[in-house]
Amino acid sequence: MLTALITLSVLAFTISLCSFFYFRSYIKRRTSHDHILLELREEVNGIARLIDETTDRDISLIEEKEKELKGLLQNVDKRLQLYIREWEKRREVEAIQATLAAQTQSLPETPPEAPSPSLPLSAQIREMVCGGFAPIAIAAHLGISVAEVEIVAALIERKDSGIDV
Repeated sequence: MLTALITLSVLAFTISLCSFFYFRSYIKRRTSHDHILLELREEVNGIARLIDETTDRDISLIEEKEKELKGLLQNVDKRLQLYIREWEKRREVEAIQATLAAQTQSLPETPPEAPSPSLPLSAQIREMVCGGFAPIAIAAHLGISVAEVEIVAALIERKDSGIDV
């Protein structure tokens, strides 16, 4: 029995000694500089990857918004140019109307010769264009837009030059 007890004690001592060396090497391996540096590198690389993905997504969103803003700015520019053209035409019309009003006040009671109102509008425009009136003056006199006068005048010119309309 004594030999069994000694054998059992030697066996327990051997197992304890092996366990001690195994755990010691395990702890040394887990706490070594190389292992800690490897874990840190992996963590830093993961964070860098996440930052890159977020940055790429944000950049693409900014580029989309930039394109939308450019489109809106182009639309606003077109509208402003149209507004400025119409505003300039209106100022010209008002200036011509003021000039015509000043001229009519200085003339006798009989109105100047204008096309007969019984004529169609296109004929009235034709007579006034042939009479040398400017489209703005014609528009002011007939109470229509300058664009309408310009279109009719262009059609008259095309018809007179023999181009099919």
